[in-house]
Amino acid sequence: MKRRSLLFLALFGLLLAGCSLMREPAPPAAPAPPASQGAQLHEDAVAALLAGRAETAAAWFASLAQSTPDPLLTRKARFGQAAAALAAARSPAQAAAAQELWRAWQAEAPPRLDQEDPRLLAPALMGLEACLASRPSPQARAERQQLEGRLNKLQEDNQRLKKQLADLEALHKELSERKNRLGK
Repeated sequence: MKRRSLLFLALFGLLLAGCSLMREPAPPAAPAPPASQGAQLHEDAVAALLAGRAETAAAWFASLAQSTPDPLLTRKARFGQAAAALAAARSPAQAAAAQELWRAWQAEAPPRLDQEDPRLLAPALMGLEACLASRPSPQARAERQQLEGRLNKLQEDNQRLKKQLADLEALHKELSERKNRLGK
């Protein structure tokens, strides 16, 4: 009887083990939900800005800021729009408009920022670096004024010499005519 009990327990154990093996496997983990359309547009705009297409990025950021109901995404889009506008500015008017966008974002920004992407400022800083490199230093401005003064003096001398030459040619012509009259 003891043997039967052991056999019964062994079969019962195998049956239980087999049942756990026969259980349906857990469903695979659901894939991450696709990024929202707004988040995807934000990523596309970031990629465009980092690729040097600042005007395109600024337009995409502006569109996103106007269309998204998410306040965090709106703030990130306004930050991106300001950074793209700064990077795209090629005239004083464009720079002023970009600074106005920056001030608008700054007024909305909370004291602690944790979502704005500092990489977006890289193209703007590159543009600023090029702008500053093209701005003459005070020493260069002084040298330029000195050279312009010398150029003006040389141009005046040139005009004076041309007038003297014209006067000499007129005198030569008059003398030649007198000589011809006397020689006849």
